[in-house]
Amino acid sequence: MYYANNGSWICNVSVSNSYTSVNPNFTGTGYGTTYLYPVYAINVTDGIDYGGVAVEDYSMPDKVANLTNLGNMGINITVEGYAVTRGDGLAMNCSLAGNITVDNEKFSVVPAQAFSSKTSLISTIGGIAIPGLTMPKQTNANLSRNSTYWQLYVPPNPAGNCTGYVIFTATST
Repeated sequence: MYYANNGSWICNVSVSNSYTSVNPNFTGTGYGTTYLYPVYAINVTDGIDYGGVAVEDYSMPDKVANLTNLGNMGINITVEGYAVTRGDGLAMNCSLAGNITVDNEKFSVVPAQAFSSKTSLISTIGGIAIPGLTMPKQTNANLSRNSTYWQLYVPPNPAGNCTGYVIFTATST
């Protein structure tokens, strides 16, 4: 684990050679400056797998997507969903029939919250900010971590295996 503050950095290096047979007592120094830009970066759990969910039923229990701030700035997180192409209004495309719209996939930062109280995913490019989730930058090798809780409702008519995408984006606070 590591972290690096953005801004101007100064590097000052001094070396000496104590090996006496070649250039005994050789010393050298170097000095340089650089700028480290702000980095907005997150690590997200691999996939949100709802498993088998019956038609007209809710996935249970919540599926957890863990987030880690790997950048050098505090961040907010936005999410956007799609099934086939960005902006298609779908959370999932099903292999045999029908689809699941984005309003049937919801999330929260509170575990075990009622489906009706969760925030609906949207398919608008740029996404929606996760309410109540701000992640500070990491400091002193302590990673900034948080969890989101996901649930899916399967409306009438989809059939087969259903898949979709959720894009998590780090944005400045």
